[in-house]
Amino acid sequence: MKKTQKMSSYLRDNKTFVIAVLGVLTVILLLLFVTTKTNGVSTMNSEPSLAQNQYPIKDSDVQGVQSDNSRDDTSTTTTATNIGEAAESQDINQDDNQPEPVEPEPQDLSSVQVQAEAAIVWDTETGTSLYEKNVDTEMPLASITKLMTALVAAESVNNPDEQEVIITREHLEAYGTSGLVAGQTWNIQDLISFMLMSSANDAARAVAAHSSEEKADGYYAKAFIEEMNNKARELDLESTYFFNPSGLDLNETLISGGYGNARDVARLFGYILQTNQGILEPTTVSSRVFQSNEGATYSSQNTNTQLSRFSNILGSKTGYTVLAGGNLVMGFDLENPVVIVVLGSTRHGRFTDMEKLYHATIQHFNQQKTTNEIGIN
Repeated sequence: MKKTQKMSSYLRDNKTFVIAVLGVLTVILLLLFVTTKTNGVSTMNSEPSLAQNQYPIKDSDVQGVQSDNSRDDTSTTTTATNIGEAAESQDINQDDNQPEPVEPEPQDLSSVQVQAEAAIVWDTETGTSLYEKNVDTEMPLASITKLMTALVAAESVNNPDEQEVIITREHLEAYGTSGLVAGQTWNIQDLISFMLMSSANDAARAVAAHSSEEKADGYYAKAFIEEMNNKARELDLESTYFFNPSGLDLNETLISGGYGNARDVARLFGYILQTNQGILEPTTVSSRVFQSNEGATYSSQNTNTQLSRFSNILGSKTGYTVLAGGNLVMGFDLENPVVIVVLGSTRHGRFTDMEKLYHATIQHFNQQKTTNEIGIN
């Protein structure tokens, strides 16, 4: 009782001090509460770290999300969402502003106007260009890079039917996902074709790692990337060089995963047509089902969503990133094998550009054929 009376007396005598202390404690508690809430919100909305290979979302290299459980499931059929560029394909199919078919109006090749920063029509048989626009200007290649990845990997394999690639979790850390599963095994040729058709970045890592003496995650397979650059020198592609096997931008405003000019891309594509055309065959169709050695099936959609507008296709490869813009290379069996390249266009403009050059090239050969016939007669 005496203690209670003493406490009451103390509080009355020191009322101002007690109120001040209580006020300070209240402010401290409020600050702690607000800070905790703010940290929670910041964590939920934080941007992924570039150090973890998470890049700002791009049209062709759209980040895919897949749980660890789904990665370990090999019993179901997977539709490849095209994480080099499949999300781009879906966007084009759903976009009201997708490019309209180009009417094949009579037009001389030299008068064709394209949106692309650079373009070329290359006659692989004669080794001459039928059309040129800034053909020697060095440009970011985006997923066109995967053509060299495929070529170097294919040339490094002695017995392709017996070569198996084991998919690892390190490969799956690539930006985006195509549905590959850690622990799966793939035939190397099937994986190369799957990579080119669906522009899969995880597949590019797996291909690079398998074909490299360094069994790293593929993205940092320095020996393999060095082989890509050596191959460019061997083919005299003087403006072409690579930093990774996928073509993903290292920095969306400064550094691309690969560089080259339109002339180099045409020559590279022409070389593949002559020496390893088989790896391009799946890129001539809109979709194909691939299968891992365990029996998991993948329904892959071609990133070139406009294939139906062309005929006599020998091969195709798209590319799109923030830094590169819209890239596209296609090979056609016309009067001669012809490669058409457009670099630095827009997402939709690359297809329109390709159509214009394609129709004008057909007309060029038709006119040439008519002239020869008249000359003979």
